[in-house]
Amino acid sequence: SASAAAMSKVARAYVPRAFPSLASGVNRAIAETLFDDADAVASLDGRDVTHTAPAQLGHPCAQVIGAGKRCVHGHAQAYLYAPLREDGTSAADGDAGMAFRAEHATCWLSCPALARAVDALEREGGIHAIASEIAGGDIERALERVHEDTPRLRNFLVGDVVAAAVRMDAKTDFIVNKSGLIGVSLESLPQTKTWKKIKCLHAQLADALVRGRSKNPVGALVLDRLAERGVPVSGSATCHKHCGEPRSA
Repeated sequence: SASAAAMSKVARAYVPRAFPSLASGVNRAIAETLFDDADAVASLDGRDVTHTAPAQLGHPCAQVIGAGKRCVHGHAQAYLYAPLREDGTSAADGDAGMAFRAEHATCWLSCPALARAVDALEREGGIHAIASEIAGGDIERALERVHEDTPRLRNFLVGDVVAAAVRMDAKTDFIVNKSGLIGVSLESLPQTKTWKKIKCLHAQLADALVRGRSKNPVGALVLDRLAERGVPVSGSATCHKHCGEPRSA
């Protein structure tokens, strides 16, 4: 059943269990190359995890480890997801003998209003329209860099010891180190059609909301297109009813 599947997802143990500490100078230096505002991502708190995310997603989600851009009500509009889950063991993070399964999603669009608006944009041919707009230009080249940066993001999140263990399993290694957003193969990236590099507007927007507009210009373009269509991209007076009470309340 759907409820059983949701409970199973909650019971899974994900790696890492939290965003890397920015108190470490090394972590901060790396994070600043991957995120426009790493401190904002690290602002995820208990209320986000136990109240807001379940209300937005329709189920609890232990995979959430970071917060994306917040709306006018203070709710994260997207979340950073842990890239791995433990497979058949309860050992602690960092045990090189652990087995893992990789998750393709790195960021997830959580704002119900934005998700519905992107649904409509995709139904109306938004992926191909944006592909035609960016083909052969600077934004397409920037999109390729987004895909190429994704393994760096995953490895930063899991840490060196777990990253070394991941490379021992071909399937997990392929997802973590040889694919970009939403499973786009890095090996065939130069030959991939532009619309296939985009693949999913939800994923591109989520990445931009979490990592920043400069880190994903396609996601930024999606947000701009929604705004042009009259979508209140930072939230409306009543949209919080799908996410819980405003955080300022």
